[in-house]
Amino acid sequence: MWNVTKPIGASVLGMLGIVLLVAGKSTAGLAFVCSALLMVLPFDRFIQNKRASVWPRVAVIAVLCTIAIRSISSTDIVPEQELTGWSFLDQVAAIFRRFQENVFGNEEG
Repeated sequence: MWNVTKPIGASVLGMLGIVLLVAGKSTAGLAFVCSALLMVLPFDRFIQNKRASVWPRVAVIAVLCTIAIRSISSTDIVPEQELTGWSFLDQVAAIFRRFQENVFGNEEG
């Protein structure tokens, strides 16, 4: 099971990191890309005990994801954006809007 979920999780975190980097959230994007790399890089040659090599990796990934979420929560909401009432969801929508504008170009002018 871990052999399947590890590449899928790394792919999802990597794609999220790329979207955040394109949208201009460099701290969050870099944290997610580093988390994805930590998931797939082998550390077995540095730490011989399998159990001892998993828990530091999980702790570092958790810290990096916390940094990314903290960076996302500092996003400014665009004034003309529709609000949902949940500030974190509005901030994620603002990041996605910036990503779309950067990839597809500004549609308004």
